[in-house]
Amino acid sequence: MSPALEWPGWLAGAAGVAGGLTVPGFCLLRAVGRPGGWLAAFLGSLAVLLNVALLLDALGAGLRPAALAAGVAAASALLAGVAWARQRREGSSAPATGGTAKVAAGPLFSWWWLPAGIGAGAILYRAWVDPLSGYDHVIRWDFLAKMLWEHGTLAFYPPVRGEDFVIYGWCDGIPPLVSLLHFWSYACFGGIAPLFTFPRLAMETLMLFGAVAFLAEVLAGRRGAGPVAMALLACSPLVLWSVAIGQETGLTALSLVAMLAFLLRGLDEGGDGRGFFEAGVAAGVGALAREYGLAWTLLGLFALLCERRSSRDILRFFIPAVCVAAPWYLRNWALTGSPLWSHELGVFPVNQEHASLMNDVALFFGVQGHWGAFGETLAKLPPVLGVALPLAGWVALRGARRVRWPLAGAAMVFALWLWSLHQTAAGWDYAMRVLSPAIAAIAAAGAVAWAGLEGRKRALCVVLVVLCASDSAVRSLHLPVRAPVTLLGLGGKDWRASSQAFREQAADPVWSRIAKAAEGRSMLSYHSYVAAYFAERGVPAHPGVSPAVDFLRDKELPLSDMIARLRAMGVRFVFFPVPNPVGDRTAARTPFWSGLVADYAPAAEFYALRVYDLDSLAPRPGGSGAKE
Repeated sequence: MSPALEWPGWLAGAAGVAGGLTVPGFCLLRAVGRPGGWLAAFLGSLAVLLNVALLLDALGAGLRPAALAAGVAAASALLAGVAWARQRREGSSAPATGGTAKVAAGPLFSWWWLPAGIGAGAILYRAWVDPLSGYDHVIRWDFLAKMLWEHGTLAFYPPVRGEDFVIYGWCDGIPPLVSLLHFWSYACFGGIAPLFTFPRLAMETLMLFGAVAFLAEVLAGRRGAGPVAMALLACSPLVLWSVAIGQETGLTALSLVAMLAFLLRGLDEGGDGRGFFEAGVAAGVGALAREYGLAWTLLGLFALLCERRSSRDILRFFIPAVCVAAPWYLRNWALTGSPLWSHELGVFPVNQEHASLMNDVALFFGVQGHWGAFGETLAKLPPVLGVALPLAGWVALRGARRVRWPLAGAAMVFALWLWSLHQTAAGWDYAMRVLSPAIAAIAAAGAVAWAGLEGRKRALCVVLVVLCASDSAVRSLHLPVRAPVTLLGLGGKDWRASSQAFREQAADPVWSRIAKAAEGRSMLSYHSYVAAYFAERGVPAHPGVSPAVDFLRDKELPLSDMIARLRAMGVRFVFFPVPNPVGDRTAARTPFWSGLVADYAPAAEFYALRVYDLDSLAPRPGGSGAKE
């Protein structure tokens, strides 16, 4: 599945990735009469890519690489045709600029580029040496891309029916933008390999640093603020890590900062407000990166209302945001009954077992009752956030009114992070990645403080930031396993050990041996990773949240009848995690789990799992199974 490529193949694949993530966006911008730039084109291309995939799915055309490439090409051609017709109608004049805001010119080279390069280099190094190191790729982002590649359709996502869960075992309704970016990368390279996602991640990194620089220049009114902002961004190991792992947090940071930059440019005195279109596209992309990105649009609307902009300007922002994001959430609503499947919102249906599972996670990971551990987590924040926060605070205290919206965005993200803590089964350290958009916005605001430095003061600050960025680069490699206050104790430790352990577990031949022993029958797994391992091997595996196994929670149904029904479904092996705080709660409300563990001995135990063979259950002494 991962063809070996020489450099010509790499260049061709990277060119395909880059073309697909820029050309459609440029065509979109020209079609609406905007001049655009690389940042807006990148964001526009993301919007086109996902919505073309949704259209292909709705038309029943499938989602094979050739179909998606043809769809993106057709959409680009259509938009280019609209742009050509528009130009003919309006004359040969260049598209209008995004306002009359002036940014003072600055030197092309700046020593601030040095720490910025260190930070960007740390991201690219990890993405190349340890690609897709995020924990959730096993069951979510990259796994969904693999399932799209394997099945050639989005019909199983979000999973609702039992047959959906056999393909995709986690109850998600997250927009599949990140997964489609992986799918596009694999399509361009002609196969699946984690390293093939590097070009798109490199583009995302460059766009993020560029967006932070853009926002800083708009805030400060001088071009010299841009390199300072990028340098400050490089001082946050949390941002470097959260981008390098290839999940959603690079896109959430990029979309928020870009939205703020375009929005503020449109708000500038004398501006014509046309930057609001690009701001709306950025807000829509934020909503497609992760469901909490819907808050970006609310922030933009709030800013426009507070600035007392006209209803026309509000619509210039709101309509693109809705057009970009609404198709996915409407599809979710139509297929599941809820636009935010499967969050408990009170008025929409949910997968009840998944909701119960998340309540179990919340009881264990919620802040309430764990104030001591929460305090320890807060103590880890300063060394991973970087040096921009105090600078941004100083700028705000000096009465710089323009930074209020980036700081408001950061405060909003911090609130979302607090809300997310009780839902993150990977732990609070891993949940810190949600803060990356806040840090990016703060870096741009903090750059205003140092943008005008000259002479010795600037030299001293550059040296300080170079040291901070170097520290950040090393520290980012060890996240999220270790988030120390100092670098002491990190030397000599293999920062890739955690991700390598996951890859080794996923590649272990034991899964193929079990699949062979099942003789064409299926699995039942109460561990999401195990279900994903078998799905990648084409072996049906029912997760515990699947409606196909709802009867296993029926307290009136005897255990023997449950076992018989599973056998009739073709289930051979059952996987439970060993006792743990979250799993124990699930077992307590699942008669099948608690009964099987109490009455029968596992056939095997490995990887913190208990495996039961329904064809040869061994009764425990004294258990009811021994009496049958």
